[in-house]
Amino acid sequence: MNNVAPLLSVAMIVRDEEQVLPECLENLKSFVDEICIVDTGSVDETISIAKSAGAKIRCIPWQDDFSYARNESLKLCTGKWIFIFDADERLSSEDGIKLRQLAEKNIFCAYRLWTRNYTQRTDRSDFQYAPKNDVWAKEFPGWFPSAKIRLFPNLPEIKFEGPVHETVLNSLQQASIPIIDNEEIIIHHYGERKSKEKIFEKQKMYLHLGKKKTLQQPDNPHSYAELASQYAEMGHFPDALEYYRKALEKETNHPEWWAEIGSLLFILGHKKEAEQSFQIAVKLNPNYFPAWRNLSLLYIETTRWDDALSALKQANRIRPDDCEILEAMGIVLLELGEKEKAREYFYHLLKINPDNQKIQNYIKSTQI
Repeated sequence: MNNVAPLLSVAMIVRDEEQVLPECLENLKSFVDEICIVDTGSVDETISIAKSAGAKIRCIPWQDDFSYARNESLKLCTGKWIFIFDADERLSSEDGIKLRQLAEKNIFCAYRLWTRNYTQRTDRSDFQYAPKNDVWAKEFPGWFPSAKIRLFPNLPEIKFEGPVHETVLNSLQQASIPIIDNEEIIIHHYGERKSKEKIFEKQKMYLHLGKKKTLQQPDNPHSYAELASQYAEMGHFPDALEYYRKALEKETNHPEWWAEIGSLLFILGHKKEAEQSFQIAVKLNPNYFPAWRNLSLLYIETTRWDDALSALKQANRIRPDDCEILEAMGIVLLELGEKEKAREYFYHLLKINPDNQKIQNYIKSTQI
């Protein structure tokens, strides 16, 4: 770490992360001045690994509250800026430099950064395929995006709130600190590398804390949507539907939630209601890709080829190089007898991935 007055502190909370922490700390040390870690009860070598890396460490009992642990980690930080990071996350050296440059600018604001959550779940409505030979995707076919406020000034009034899906948003707003979206710096998250047992235990904990949060914040629609998302992740689709609807009772014009309801209804076989929900979502936000994507899948499953093509064109407008959409457009055009147009989309796909045998077969079928 740098032997200068701290500019940038990283704040982390950990528990039993011996498998991933060494690489994480090695990743961090080139661009932060101080590593501050709160451990909530590790029984493996996590603490000794953190100590050997020169991190500041505080051990606390788990309080059933992520915000409490996060806020304890903030107390350890002496840098002018604080960066929030987890043990299963990584940052490229180029983005580490960019992050440090943001801190050096010392603008009075906080920064919301984007995360690529690498996953095997290609069925997610927000899933994005990784480009071929993407060094960060590793064994995963792609990711789904999420955004969090991760970089902010080290001020005592900035605190996390909420037992789960914790955020500093409210305290930033109360302190009149503006939030800037930064899409140039990418956090790479590998949460699915944990064992199935650990993933399931984490899901159960998040479900428990999500229920707790709805009781603590009964007027917060986002607490219901977060709980709905957790139910959906665990495959409890009727419960997920119930809680998304509760969220919409409090905040009606939310396209993402309407789209999630559409997806759940589609899964549960209620296709007409699903279509209506997707249509509400795209009316509220015509640029919301997951809603167009899933609406097109619904039309494809029900062999409504013209409607499917219309929805796919909207999705393609938003993401011109999305492989799934390009392939679906080619297939739908084949169903409509438009072989020449279908071939155009398949050739576009081959430019992205020349080794795609399935697309080569589609092209051959258009030449018969």
